[in-house]
Amino acid sequence: MPGASVLRRHGRRLGIESVGDLLTTFPRRYEDLREFTPVGRLAELGPGTPVTVRATVEDIRVEKTFRRRVQRTIAVLRQGSDEVEAIWFGRRFIERQLKVGDKVVVSGKVKLR
Repeated sequence: MPGASVLRRHGRRLGIESVGDLLTTFPRRYEDLREFTPVGRLAELGPGTPVTVRATVEDIRVEKTFRRRVQRTIAVLRQGSDEVEAIWFGRRFIERQLKVGDKVVVSGKVKLR
């Protein structure tokens, strides 16, 4: 089976050597992405808090960073009268995927400026 040796190598590293091991190995953490946080409440949350937001893309742009070839894509997301920025580093394809007016669901950690 193609790729079996790669799976076997990574499985051993994780302590998975049989199908039974695979079925009883659970994720270290689980984030429920079904619960949305209102954009207006993000400032109340502590830095590093994982959140999921449902909003509309208001603007999207790409900026260069201090590192040469790494760019960051910034999307301004609006939910009612509140807005927030979502930032991706080195993910230029995001600019081509998102369009102004798109409704999106994004997950990440809160960082206050």
